[in-house]
Amino acid sequence: SKYESGTELVAKAKIMAEYPADQTIAIGDSITDLNMALSASIVFARSPLTRYLEERHKPYIDWNDFFDVRDCMKDQILSRSFEQSLRTH
Repeated sequence: SKYESGTELVAKAKIMAEYPADQTIAIGDSITDLNMALSASIVFARSPLTRYLEERHKPYIDWNDFFDVRDCMKDQILSRSFEQSLRTH
């Protein structure tokens, strides 16, 4: 497909780039989500993706299930306080 890259069958960051936005949100949990997460303004991550983000000092928000993501977005996007939830390493 046109979204395939050298290391990814689906280059998620490339797809995101086709939909410009002031802020972008990535939700991921594995190495296949790394490029997307690095290009996003806000990242919801769980292991093992968290390890790769920590190595690159990319802030993220922990999540266990999509209810966590929904609740965080509901509480914080509306109040624009994502910075309080971001974990930096």
